[in-house]
Amino acid sequence: MSEHYSPQVDAQRQMPMKSGVNRRKAIVGAFSLAIVQAGDKVRNALQSEKQPTPEKPTLTIEFLEKKFKLNSEELGLVKTLSEDLHLEDIYRILDLDENDRVVKDENERREWLKINPLLGVSGMEHLGLKSEDIREVAITRFPKGLFYMLHKVVYVDEEIPMPEAYGRNLRGSEGAHVETFTGEIVISKGHKSNLQPHDILNTMRHEAGHFMSPLRNRLLTRQERLQLKQALVDRLKTKVEDHFFSDYVDNISNTDKKAETNYKSEEYLAEIVSFYLSQHLSSHWKPPDAKIVAELIQKMHPGFDVKKMSDFESAKLSEWSKSYFQRKH
Repeated sequence: MSEHYSPQVDAQRQMPMKSGVNRRKAIVGAFSLAIVQAGDKVRNALQSEKQPTPEKPTLTIEFLEKKFKLNSEELGLVKTLSEDLHLEDIYRILDLDENDRVVKDENERREWLKINPLLGVSGMEHLGLKSEDIREVAITRFPKGLFYMLHKVVYVDEEIPMPEAYGRNLRGSEGAHVETFTGEIVISKGHKSNLQPHDILNTMRHEAGHFMSPLRNRLLTRQERLQLKQALVDRLKTKVEDHFFSDYVDNISNTDKKAETNYKSEEYLAEIVSFYLSQHLSSHWKPPDAKIVAELIQKMHPGFDVKKMSDFESAKLSEWSKSYFQRKH
């Protein structure tokens, strides 16, 4: 018969066994202790039941100002953003400082950027590609600071539905998404039955843009994150012909217009980052969008040469495509 651990058994194991009296006293003491501990647990449970569940504080601009000790510039940005976004979404931008380590100034950012990028990649063999090849391109292709937020790229051989909040125009399966807490880009089958190398790279560029977002970018100070969010919202408010056109962003629809603006601004950033990194410039590309991305990337990787990185990717893509189609045929 096996013996399971319990406080009583453990106490008895440590008792002095010099006499029957000592043994009896020790046993009584052990069981008395167990009774007291059990009583404490019951009492604590009853007390916790009596305690009312603390109410979630009502979000106001004054609450955000006090909680995050906003300076005058930050407060001004919060007030302006609140005209187009819910305070809950602004809270998430501010709360990054509370829940994670974030750079406080330019000097600290410079120190952070002395890192050597690390990235794990797995599952690409399902697509006839080598995970190590994808890792090599990502490490070389993306701004160095991105790897403070992005830690892994994985492929899962399944279909994952699009977020319902994006509206009925975007029903079906997504191509990828990011997992903020684990720092992952999760690539899935999406709507394509046969993903090819360029699909993977296009997807990775877009999802990398999500990790540069004001909601996740630890390489930006709090004020810089608010400024970036404001710049994105402002771009969406211009005429369609004056900002980067993305059919994907344009089709996001929600009855809650402030929520819709938030979703669109996040996807707009991902789209313009992807387009900028691809260097496939066209009439869709507008100078103000290029300015937003270029300034953002220079903060995350001073001296980043997007043309050089693009040429490296193109050479690798050509090499992979030949190998890919040889394996497929």
